[in-house]
Amino acid sequence: MGSVAWWGDSWHQQPTSMTLTGAADGVSAVELSAEYGGGWGWRIVLDTADPALLRLRMENVVPADQAGPGTPAGPYPAMLTEVGRA
Repeated sequence: MGSVAWWGDSWHQQPTSMTLTGAADGVSAVELSAEYGGGWGWRIVLDTADPALLRLRMENVVPADQAGPGTPAGPYPAMLTEVGRA
């Protein structure tokens, strides 16, 4: 199932929000992504697989041509959170 979301914060997406697209796996996760600034990417994963937790992961994705010894190509976690459900 196709999904669309808008993401914005006062630091990264000035002056407008970013449109992310992706898919829900139909069971427990939604993964959305977008590219920005020369092939860099942003990925948001919302995971509801654990009935006691809601997990949110945001990743910055380094393009291969920008990778280096201290910064490998691919995604790295920028934010991880788990929220307990009542």
